[in-house]
Amino acid sequence: MKHTKKLLTFLLVMVAICALYTADAMAESSLAGGECGKDLKWSMDYNGNLKIWGTGQMDNYGFWDRKDPGWKQYSDQLKTVTFDKGATTIGREAFSDCKNLKKVTLPSTLTIIESDAFSGCTALSDITLPKKLKELGSGTFENCSSLTSINLPQGMTNLGDRGYGLATFKNSGLKSVTIPSSVKKMAGYCFEDCKDLTTVTASGTDLEMGYQTFINCTNLKKVTFKKGITRMRQQVFDGCTSLTDVDLGEDLTFIGGASFNGCTALKEISIPDKVTELQSINWSYVFEDCTALEKVTLGTGLTKIGECTFKNCTSLKEVYFCGDAPQFVGNETFTGCGNLKGYYPAGSTTWDASTLTAHGAQRMDWQKWTPPLTHFTPVMNKVENINGGVKVTWKKLSGAGSYEVYRKTGNGTSSKAATLGSSATSWTDKKVSNGTRYTYTIYGVSGGVKSKVSNARYLYYLTRNTANVSSKSGILTVKWKKNSAATGYQIQYGTKASFSGAAISTANKARTVKKTLSLKKGKTYYVRVRTMKSVGGKTYYGAWSSAKKIRVK
Repeated sequence: MKHTKKLLTFLLVMVAICALYTADAMAESSLAGGECGKDLKWSMDYNGNLKIWGTGQMDNYGFWDRKDPGWKQYSDQLKTVTFDKGATTIGREAFSDCKNLKKVTLPSTLTIIESDAFSGCTALSDITLPKKLKELGSGTFENCSSLTSINLPQGMTNLGDRGYGLATFKNSGLKSVTIPSSVKKMAGYCFEDCKDLTTVTASGTDLEMGYQTFINCTNLKKVTFKKGITRMRQQVFDGCTSLTDVDLGEDLTFIGGASFNGCTALKEISIPDKVTELQSINWSYVFEDCTALEKVTLGTGLTKIGECTFKNCTSLKEVYFCGDAPQFVGNETFTGCGNLKGYYPAGSTTWDASTLTAHGAQRMDWQKWTPPLTHFTPVMNKVENINGGVKVTWKKLSGAGSYEVYRKTGNGTSSKAATLGSSATSWTDKKVSNGTRYTYTIYGVSGGVKSKVSNARYLYYLTRNTANVSSKSGILTVKWKKNSAATGYQIQYGTKASFSGAAISTANKARTVKKTLSLKKGKTYYVRVRTMKSVGGKTYYGAWSSAKKIRVK
């Protein structure tokens, strides 16, 4: 027993010595440390490596935010930052002006980076934004001149429109940018003065490009707007002197003043059909000083053109109008331009003496023309499940000699599924499989020339079900076959064969194949069933079964 007590005492003494030694060793290797949030701590070693661990929100480090400077007093020594999993935010100005910071490893739990968090980090070149990140603050990466690439995660909703809402990547070293479709808000001056930026691809959810988004990006050459970009505010591409390739997408409705001012390499521009206005109030000058611009095509939806829109476009030769005569605000739309040729649609009755003038140009020779299909976009009305296939319907496109229907199965590649005559406005796809997603688009064709591609519509094909009904003691029993792709079923029943005013009962489980309904005895009902499939919060429906007529006993 005595020997056991001695051994235990010896072991406790050794543990205490080891603890003291470890603490001393840590003290020697750690330059400083402390708290940086309610449940977050930090430690920085003598080699400039900062580690942050714990959970929750980080404190802000702006001038008025806190007295404790934390690692900011060692900002010149900071080289790397590593977060353990747990932090949800990075505080305002947390690492601003850390000029030797090169690498940052962010936690998968991060959702917000506050304003100016990494602004002025001129050596920062290695950072990956986590998938859960939703918002960036103003000036987050401003003046990060060594940052040449960054992946904006799908799911991000706010690109810098947080805090004072400006200059998220201003004067950074980015070479290309892809803005994901999840982004709903975007800061003004977001990519201002990004001199190395050459390509931009953007989509969104009713997304508006903020003021001066890409102003003075002097090496920007190619811009592609995909579905979802709806408005451009003022001076978005002002001073982009290398810009030559611009695709404004199909959803744009408004282009703000001076949006392309000084784009001296731009030779041709096509304004989408949904654009209703080239800014016409306060100031316009949308294409002012685009001295290489030779050809402009204005879409069918344009209703207003602002004053001085094409001022000093000294190389401009041809202007094509695809729709009715717009309102020309003021008399100087083409001021500073030379001799122009203006083309207006032969079938439009809105062009008259008041619109067929020079509008400030030295001279304008007006001619009627028939816009080719390349200027028009078919409109697909709907896709729906019917008995034995998917029915696709569209509006007739003037000038189309035929139509081509394209189909994509799942996430595959779109390919031509059918060619139809000029009178066709619908087509039924019979080569479909239960539970599979299909996406459809349409082109109008004439003489080998295709229109623009239509809007895309998709659904999940669900085979038509069969209803069996029986009645007893005022109870109507409806049975149907189980569909392996279903997430539920709908039963519709009413006293009219047209199902006008009919009620719907829902079975929300895929395995359910029977439903009972308490109805009035002696009345005749019409009953039918269809299959449902819910994906990503949206519900798709199969075709209704044949109606069954039954008198309730």
